[in-house]
Amino acid sequence: MNKYNAWKVCEKTIPSSSVKLGCYFNPETHSASFSLWAPTAEKVRVLLYEDPAGKHPAYIFPLQIQRANGVWSLTCSIDISLDNWFYDFEVTNEKGTRICLDPYALSMTAFTNNKTCGRAAVINLTDVRALPPGGWSDNDPLCEDLSAMSVFSSYTDAVVYEVSVRDFTISADSDIETTVFVRQKGSYNAFIQKLPYLKKLGITHIQLLPVMNFYYNDETNKAYEAGGKLHGNNYNWGYDPHNYFTPEGWFASDPYDQYCRISELKNLIKESHRLGLRVILDVVYNHMADADLLDNIVPNYYFRLNKRDGSYTSASGCGNDVASERAMARRLIIDSLCYFVKEYHVDGFRFDLMGLLDSKTILDAYDECLPFKNDLLFIGEGWKMYNGEKGTCGMDQNYMKKTQKVSVFNDEFRDLCKGGGMSEQLKGFITGGSIQTKQLFNNICGNPQVNYTAEGPARNVQYLECHDGLTLHDNIIVNLSLDESNELHRKELFARIMLAHALLLTSQGIIFLHAGQEYGRSKSAKSLTDKNHHDIIGSFVKNSYNAPDSINNIIWHKGIEYEDLRDFTRILIALRKKNEHFRIQSREEILSRIQLLEGASGDLLLCYKIMPSSAASGTVWYVIFSGRKTISTIDIDANLSEAQVYVYGPRASLDPFLLPLEQYSGSKMDVPPLSAVIFSIG
Repeated sequence: MNKYNAWKVCEKTIPSSSVKLGCYFNPETHSASFSLWAPTAEKVRVLLYEDPAGKHPAYIFPLQIQRANGVWSLTCSIDISLDNWFYDFEVTNEKGTRICLDPYALSMTAFTNNKTCGRAAVINLTDVRALPPGGWSDNDPLCEDLSAMSVFSSYTDAVVYEVSVRDFTISADSDIETTVFVRQKGSYNAFIQKLPYLKKLGITHIQLLPVMNFYYNDETNKAYEAGGKLHGNNYNWGYDPHNYFTPEGWFASDPYDQYCRISELKNLIKESHRLGLRVILDVVYNHMADADLLDNIVPNYYFRLNKRDGSYTSASGCGNDVASERAMARRLIIDSLCYFVKEYHVDGFRFDLMGLLDSKTILDAYDECLPFKNDLLFIGEGWKMYNGEKGTCGMDQNYMKKTQKVSVFNDEFRDLCKGGGMSEQLKGFITGGSIQTKQLFNNICGNPQVNYTAEGPARNVQYLECHDGLTLHDNIIVNLSLDESNELHRKELFARIMLAHALLLTSQGIIFLHAGQEYGRSKSAKSLTDKNHHDIIGSFVKNSYNAPDSINNIIWHKGIEYEDLRDFTRILIALRKKNEHFRIQSREEILSRIQLLEGASGDLLLCYKIMPSSAASGTVWYVIFSGRKTISTIDIDANLSEAQVYVYGPRASLDPFLLPLEQYSGSKMDVPPLSAVIFSIG
């Protein structure tokens, strides 16, 4: 049988869900059980090391196979406890004899990007070292106190904040206090010191860029990088998966301690929960850093192959596409997700290139995680690129009419506002582009028109920027050729950013913010030597996944205009959370309550009103956006002397104020250029 069809033979030997895979330590007998699914292997041995960096194993034990399910297993003990030991699998199959990392490894020794597969650690999950310091709560080390968590019952209540653990605290001005507990910036422990900032900002969910172990960096090299190279640095976002169960050691205070990374990630999540903040993980199941990590165990099974020549498909652009639709690839993904919900108490996931994963895997994962947490948030990149087996379908944008469990990023909203993705230099509403005002209105209502249609507003992740693209600040400068050193240009820049934030934070759906967006984050390329690289647009970096810290770090102290922008954003988030008008849950209710005021709208001018729900008071909300550079006079057919104003240009307040007398007459009002005006009447 050729390589393309080899996986079908393996599908005949699938273990039941009750068969555990990986390594499980028995604290009573101090023994360890090892299990590996490798149905085509001729021989499997476990190599045990007391020294994590040892070149020669202290013990070698053969595993025995159950031919009916393809699982090789062994329970072994030696004269001392196997806790604190390390192990490799040695697998012999058609590719020869290979040293392999356990796909289910719960932790590892420090990985230095030395071109090996890495070495797994035997972990006792009942040990205090595998818990957050002090346990999950003061009363019960195994049970978390969630009293600070507010109810999360609707996706439309979510305000997600995407952030890299390292970026958040690595800068010189991050004000991180180095202590015995916080040994260095850019770590799980340092992140905890910034949690009050996120609490004050008002977000509901922290989305951590990948914290599952990634491959192309040296975990032991924690030095701040400020070199001139765009790529080839130790810095890494983490979209190069190494293992789906082991936390990344680069963010741990001691990457050599196999328990440290476990305990410190759990502690970050615990401390977030204590402030009422939920944590979701950015997960990358669509490809691996190196296909050999799985292919050496079961050749030609875990990845999709081209029928023509048996090479890996690469719709992801990363060299290998995981065949999530196959039983044991699906199980690996689902087991990983359930493990992080059950063991780490995470609150959901953002799926990288989710459109490459089959819908059944994602939906089954959601259902299997629910017993551990009933208020999950599942979001992902739903770009339409699925290339799985015939008869299966991807969890992409096309699926958003069929599910109420998963949501996708709305690139149509993003592009109508400012462009992005493959079209960074596309002008939108906030940059003076020629767009269809009604199309933007529909997207604000959580009803995309072109790329996909959705079951309801909760299926849309409304966003303006994310990690892999120009920041909003940089996009505006590039597309309008602004010079931030020019006072007038700078004033225009901040007006346009505020306008963008008003568009985003009053839209219907899930709100998504990239870390630093609230603060005018920028990724200047001025310090780099390779300025002609395709990841640089104008004088800014678009894709900084491997750029130095000096590009990726978040700068905290930037001047009064940036502080004003952050306060404006914080107030808009609070306004959204306080008023259900901006968090409507159903398509039917949106259609009955939100009305475009076509007579008051036009080119780069959008005006609509939100009627009260049947159970609410008679208050009507008016939302006006102007992308024009001149004053616009509109008639909204309402008595503006009764308007309770919350946003007027750069001014935003939770306590309503009156319209300036000179700005209106009766039902007519002057809308300032490059601004949002939000008020209620009734």
